[in-house]
Amino acid sequence: MLYRRLTAILSLSLFFSVLNAETTVNLTIPTLKPGMAALEAMLALSVEDFNAEINDIITSSLDKPLFMEGFSGAAAMAVIVPGTVDEGKKASITIGSAGSVFSDNLSLATIDRIRALETDSDLKAGACIQPLVINVNYPLEFLYPGLSGGAALGFMNAETGKYGIWSFSAGLSARIHFFAPRRGYFSWDGVSVSGGTDYAVNRLTALIHTGEVSKNFDLDPDGLGPLVPINVTLSMNPSIRAGIESNLLSFKLQARTGVTCFDALSLFAGAGVSAAFVKTGISLDADEPITIRGYLANLVEKQGRISVTGTTAAHDSFSGGIFLLTGMKFSVGSFVVSIPLVWKPFESLGTGVFAGVHL
Repeated sequence: MLYRRLTAILSLSLFFSVLNAETTVNLTIPTLKPGMAALEAMLALSVEDFNAEINDIITSSLDKPLFMEGFSGAAAMAVIVPGTVDEGKKASITIGSAGSVFSDNLSLATIDRIRALETDSDLKAGACIQPLVINVNYPLEFLYPGLSGGAALGFMNAETGKYGIWSFSAGLSARIHFFAPRRGYFSWDGVSVSGGTDYAVNRLTALIHTGEVSKNFDLDPDGLGPLVPINVTLSMNPSIRAGIESNLLSFKLQARTGVTCFDALSLFAGAGVSAAFVKTGISLDADEPITIRGYLANLVEKQGRISVTGTTAAHDSFSGGIFLLTGMKFSVGSFVVSIPLVWKPFESLGTGVFAGVHL
């Protein structure tokens, strides 16, 4: 369910954001065979208006600051999730993934609002995925009783047809455990307080098919002469690779407690506060052939192309506030699986799955 919501928000928001970017459109006309220089020059003059028309189509809609704010909020939530995988006082290493969603009211009604979007719509909604994150926890009792340190490192570069993701994250944290855990069939795990900082870059891309765009016009080589004007049609069906990229620096402080049943199942809960400084922007990239139809199609020596590049002005934002956390942990011997859930009330939700071992 969460994956479907992430995909829906990503694809739709990219589709409606792609039209707002400050872009550069370069249209290279087809090269005709030798001896057709005059026709080629006339063709170049005729497509100048077409170039401007395409640029207007792409840049006609308003900017989407709410979408960028939504993705900023989602990125700020995603970096909190790995830090909630608390493996206690033992040295451990876990590998997993995390994801988050953000909207202005975080309700199921948001999905309906996304489905009803128009090209001039703007909605504070976003998503962030960290597909691969490694967590390391190490006890530092020799420095201070109950102290442990942690580090997290994540990276992913993947593209599967329509969608792509590039993600990098790194974080450091310190944790202090208070009160010794009480052992038994049902035991209390004590209280821990932790703080840390994270840096992350997340780029989500989608391939947007704009549909065919064509231009029909006449070339008249001899002006008022006897020759019949030549009808020419230029058409293209560009696929634009659009991406939303967020760069953030985050700080967090949290406290948590929990209980363990039969040394196998642990349930934990807590709360914390975070502050994140995020810069988000939208990028465009396309390079597609141009098809020429009509009489000139037989005179083409080299196919024409259209390229679209550009990036919106970056949107700077601050995301902070109180978050609540809960989750569960399964332990079998030295093997452990942790499933955390983090929630900022009426704003964002993050979760993940992490598996690893106690060393």
